[in-house]
Amino acid sequence: NLLWPAAEMAPHKMENTPSCIVKRLIAPIDKSARNVTMDNWFVSDTLGKDLLEKHKITCVGTIRRNKREIPQEFLTTKRKLCSTLFGFTNNFTLFVLHTEKNCFACFEHSP
Repeated sequence: NLLWPAAEMAPHKMENTPSCIVKRLIAPIDKSARNVTMDNWFVSDTLGKDLLEKHKITCVGTIRRNKREIPQEFLTTKRKLCSTLFGFTNNFTLFVLHTEKNCFACFEHSP
């Protein structure tokens, strides 16, 4: 099993951190300049930078509100409903959509 091998079946131990799982899954498309979409369990700023710099792959996904990579300005809920807030750096885009039920933060690494 590629993702979580059973200990008794695996000939060697595999690390099952989110970043290691993603790197095993992208191996067939390494350096192909494609995009990977991830959910919030796999998303991290360091993984996104690593995929872009070493593997030439961009990624997009939702990110949890408790991640320290999100600036405080993006976490406030005192904005108007259905408003968006965008933040940019050279290889990183962060946006927050404020809805009635929740705030969703998404990020994207781009070349």
